[in-house]
Amino acid sequence: MHDIRAIRDTPAAFDAGLARRGDAPLSATLLAQDEARRGKITAAETAQAEQNKASKLVGAAKASGDEAEFSRLRALVSEKKAEVARLHEEAKAEDATLTDMLAVIPNPPMTCPTGPMRTTILRLPNGARHRRSTLSRANILKSPLLPRS
Repeated sequence: MHDIRAIRDTPAAFDAGLARRGDAPLSATLLAQDEARRGKITAAETAQAEQNKASKLVGAAKASGDEAEFSRLRALVSEKKAEVARLHEEAKAEDATLTDMLAVIPNPPMTCPTGPMRTTILRLPNGARHRRSTLSRANILKSPLLPRS
């Protein structure tokens, strides 16, 4: 599954990887869904802060004996509590949608390492030597085994 933070940081690179695979760009759709999810989370946190502020004022109103203010603030706290719960559920639904969208996107194709051909000689435990070569993309493209167009 893809990391939404990486897509958020480099949407062009993500779309380029999908294009190499032959798929349509999806970063704009994914980022819009992520923005909606983050908006719900921010709204829930704001409502939670307002609920906490009103809760503190409830105690002050009760201590001062102002029953009208006390009742109004208690109603506000219960309203904010319901709003926070609703926003958390909406954020959870947005997150599930985003996760489902990310889960079905195929991984971009692997790229070949670049640079000159390197040969590494490994010494095996029995004293024998093993030669291993890594090819660069340029050397692979020059291969006589590839069809020429």
